[in-house]
This record gives sequence, C-alpha cells and structure tokens, in this order.
Amino acid sequence: MDVFADSPPRVRGGERTGRMGPLEILARALGTLAVLAAALMLLLYAFKGRLLFRPDSGPHLTGPPPGSGLESLFLDGLAGARIEAWTAPPEPGARTVMLFHGNAGSLRNMAGRIAVIRGLGMGVVAVDYNGYGRSGGSPSEAALELNAEAAWRLAVSRGADPRDIVVWGYSLGGYPAAHLAHAHRRFRNPLMLDSTFTRVADAASAYGTLLGLAGPPVLGDSFDVRSRLLALQAEELMVLHSPDDAVVPFGLGLRNFREYRGGPKEFVVLYGGHSDFDLNMETYREAMRRHLARGRHARPGPGGAAAEGLPGKSGGPGGAGEAGPVPPSDAPGPAGDPDAGEGAGGGDAGGD
Repeated sequence: MDVFADSPPRVRGGERTGRMGPLEILARALGTLAVLAAALMLLLYAFKGRLLFRPDSGPHLTGPPPGSGLESLFLDGLAGARIEAWTAPPEPGARTVMLFHGNAGSLRNMAGRIAVIRGLGMGVVAVDYNGYGRSGGSPSEAALELNAEAAWRLAVSRGADPRDIVVWGYSLGGYPAAHLAHAHRRFRNPLMLDSTFTRVADAASAYGTLLGLAGPPVLGDSFDVRSRLLALQAEELMVLHSPDDAVVPFGLGLRNFREYRGGPKEFVVLYGGHSDFDLNMETYREAMRRHLARGRHARPGPGGAAAEGLPGKSGGPGGAGEAGPVPPSDAPGPAGDPDAGEGAGGGDAGGD
C-alpha cells in the first residue's frame, strides 16, 4: 500500500477514516504560515513606533549645561504639544545651524556637535521631538516634520536670515533635516546628512532582526530622505559617514551623495562607529569652518572658507582637504575604495 498516495479517504459510517494526503498537509502548513506571517506583520506595524523611537525622557533631565550660553525654551511643536528647544545667536556674519538628533536619547546627546557649532561662532537651534527629553506628546514621522518647521520658525523669529540657515541632521534626524530643506528649498539652504540613511526601511533591511526582515513591507517609504534630497538644489550638500558604522550602512550615505545632482557637494569620511563623535570632532569642525561657517554674503573667514559655500573634497584621515568639486565616484571608502562597506550594517536604524 502506497501511504503517500493522494487518494480520497475511506468513509466508514459517515466518518473520514483515511490519512491526509501530502498535498493537503502542505496546503494546511502553508496556510498556517501565511496567517502567522500576517499576524507578525500586523504586530510589527502596530509597534513600529516603539521599535524606531527610543527617547530618553522624564523629570531627571535638565536644561543646557551651565555656562554653555544656551537658552532653553518651550514652544508650540505644531503637533499638539510643546517641545523644548536650545538656542543661541550667531556672531555677526556667521550662520545659524538647525540641529536634529537621532532616534535614541535626546538633544542632550548633541552636546558635542553643539560645542563645535558654538566654537565656530555659529548660532544654533536644536529641538527635542515630541516625546523626547522634556517635550510633550508622542513621536511620529509627521510630528518630526512639524517639530522641524517649529524650529525653523523659531530661528527666523530670532533674526536668522533664512538664506543663511544650515540644516544638520544626525542619523534619523537626517529625515526632518531633509524634509525642512525641501520645504524651504527656495532658500537653497546647505544640508548636512550625518550618518543618515536613504529610507529607514533600507537601513532596517540590513539587519537580521524581525524588523529588518520585515522592513520594506512594514516601513514602506517612511522617513524617505532620498526623495526629498533628489528634489533639492542646495547651496551645498555635505554627507558625513563612517565605513565602520554598524547602525546605518556606509553604502546608504554613499548613495545619498552619489545620486544628488542639485549642486556642490562634499563627502567627509568619519572614523569609528555610529556614535563615535568624539573621534571625529576635528573633522566636523574643519569641514564646517571651510565651507559653512560664514554667511552667504559675509567675507571669508581666516583660512579661506568662501562665502559662497564652495564644494570640497575630503583629504587625509579625519580632515577636509583641498577645495574643489567632488564627482560621485570620488567619495572615498576605506583604503580608497569608494564602494567599501556598501553592504555592511547592523543594529537598529538611526540610533545614537
């Protein structure tokens, strides 16, 4: 008797007595897997906000460090709750930087970057998104967009020339930065994408986690930096990324750089991991000093940072080199290989 034969079951007394055939077993197994996969997708979709946003918040958090020269204030975040901002004015002739943090922690994680900005005499406006730090509400893609617009309005209300605002986004903060630059694209604001992805789904897909495996179906085109970038004609695009970044793959930053065709651009190679700002402080300072510190109509500062925001090319380790246009194929990777690290990735998207 062929026990694997897919024949009808015998019937005795109106009851099924035979075994299920292999095709029926396979069909039932596939049906069960489909139901489980759909349930998992729904679960990931329902909780994707908790997976993406990892805020540091609570009453233990304080305002800016004493002596920092920063003012803390609360403003309408345009998303149903008030948000905290740290701000300081620029020195005469210098620009103002809008700074957006990543998906973890709060704007307090940006203390090093704020110190570089202030050390160059530039003004700063940095906000905590809804649900982060001492800000109210809950974070979402739409809330980040509105919080960025609130920060822009604050900067302009305090006297910043819209033409001389630099928009800087770190990690997940590259999305509100790119969104803001696109929303106000008539001003051609310089844009800094610091360890940022193309889309959050592209970063998540590099991971072996459940969210990574289900990234594109669950995340779709959310936090789409690339589409906004491709619609820009900025005064300058500066992309900063490390080949050793284990959170946002180096190849995603390289892709943002290579595909941008809207004006001068510079690629700055960082060193260390996703959160190793301290290893790169001088790299940030030199790149910004050469290209972004002075206002568009101000005189060049010492050392020749041109007022028009000329493009530059990364020089030796940790520094910007000789000024000049950077073709897309020239973005350096480790050992001079522009494609090195393009497939690397791990961790969680946009972490600090």
